[in-house]
Amino acid sequence: MLEAQNISYTAPNGTRLIRSVSLAVKSGEVLAVIGPNGAGKSTLMKLLIGELKPTHGEVRMNGTPLKLWSAEERARVRALMPQESGLAAAYTVFEVVLLGRLPHKRSSKAADEAIAEYALQLVDAEHLQDRIYPTLSGGERQRIHLARVLAQILHEREIEETFAANPLQDKPSAMQPRFLLLDEPTSSLDIAHQHLLLQLAKRVAALGIGVVAVLHDINLAAQYADTLLMLSGGAVAEYGATWDVLTEPAIADVFHVSASLVTAQGLARPFVVCNTLS
Repeated sequence: MLEAQNISYTAPNGTRLIRSVSLAVKSGEVLAVIGPNGAGKSTLMKLLIGELKPTHGEVRMNGTPLKLWSAEERARVRALMPQESGLAAAYTVFEVVLLGRLPHKRSSKAADEAIAEYALQLVDAEHLQDRIYPTLSGGERQRIHLARVLAQILHEREIEETFAANPLQDKPSAMQPRFLLLDEPTSSLDIAHQHLLLQLAKRVAALGIGVVAVLHDINLAAQYADTLLMLSGGAVAEYGATWDVLTEPAIADVFHVSASLVTAQGLARPFVVCNTLS
């Protein structure tokens, strides 16, 4: 489990950016973090990955304080997919995905390559593996970086077990719980690729990996998240099962809009329609 226990963060200039936030992400769960601009979403993500240290409170991963994990140990258990990657070198796609294996120094070349192949299959991009990375479209690049961070936290034994049954079988792993953090992963994608990426995130969760995604689109969060954290002014406004906390009054309080929850035939969940500024 990835936990934030009553964490707060004050910037060097004295501004308090995060105020007493608690959350817990379990294996197989998709948690979406939403809120208006300046709510503290990016700061919270930096605290969860250990880029920033809480001023108060503690982040724990699998029961151990994050500060006690070495950087290499952390990298084998949790991976971050940032909003953008500055990678511009003429690597092949397969070489980019293999970069995710760098924290696994004791792993064999054969195991690293098998995991990279499996990660590409998980994101339906194995047909791209020989392409030169800078020639890809924006949506393709996002899928490749998702494969890269998956390769970072997958392990040889579970790949062997999975391939023995079905190369793309979604089944929880018996390995140590791991976590995938997505920082605004859909911000530069068109609508089709937004849904594709979050469908892939759900598939990752089905493998038993906990997923945390910072999202701007409330309807994407509504459709794909099991649990929702609504931030406002650096503090928790609402937190819990998505349709317990995503209510019209909560949306009005946090986003300052009048909104309606609308149901439609063929949709498992309602969607949010913004009416007017509140």
